[in-house]
Amino acid sequence: MSAFSRFYKARLPGAVTEAFVWLQLHVGPSRFYRHRAAVLRALQGPRAVMGGPFHGMVYARHSADKALLPRLLGTYECELHAAVEDLCTRRPDRIAIAGAAEGYYAVGLARRLPAATVFAYDGLRWARHLLGQMAARNHLADRVRIGGLVTPAELERVLQPAARPALVSDVEGYEITLVDPVAVPALRRATILLELHENFVPGVTAEMYRRFQATHAIAKIDDRPRTLSDLPAGISLPASEALWAMNEAQFRGVRQSWLYLTPR
Repeated sequence: MSAFSRFYKARLPGAVTEAFVWLQLHVGPSRFYRHRAAVLRALQGPRAVMGGPFHGMVYARHSADKALLPRLLGTYECELHAAVEDLCTRRPDRIAIAGAAEGYYAVGLARRLPAATVFAYDGLRWARHLLGQMAARNHLADRVRIGGLVTPAELERVLQPAARPALVSDVEGYEITLVDPVAVPALRRATILLELHENFVPGVTAEMYRRFQATHAIAKIDDRPRTLSDLPAGISLPASEALWAMNEAQFRGVRQSWLYLTPR
């Protein structure tokens, strides 16, 4: 994300940012956006997620980053699908989403878990605008509570009252501060799905094992290339277009891994 893009997505009202995004998509769009628009037309302009654990979730007009197609296809972070299904079987009653973006996990989990309250946090004003849009479109505005940057104290405040707390975290290296069971004792009881950022904080993976090995079973999940078998049934795209649409590596720039931590 360029410095200018980060500025307006962080600071400007959502409607103003939406105007910037409209210009980006319609006035001299880049090759990437022209390609994406062609795939969306081939998919007949889907308004809802087409597969995966959040199949049927009505989507916002945009995503907070460039990875709209994998989310609409339902292949986004498909390495985590089994972990998401397991998390849902644990029936958390309060879920914190740190780094919620436009709400793929926040709204998706609220749909899957009708007894849960979801607390969704993101530092970008644009992301919070889209998150509100997603929650409203899925009739979940009463159960998806939206906030800005989350601190350890705020995380403890929302998770401590829960009988079965859960955390989904993607905070670009801030996990070294946020995901700390000393600062947030409720995490000792929580189911945690944690995106790791060794590129920002070398050694963070080993530190998370140290912090949680006494209280949690820990599974490490690594990213992998997409294959045509990942494409949900019933979606018809040429093979090259399907693989391009599902390819999240083009947005990340680094290899990705996660920890799925379940309380013992």
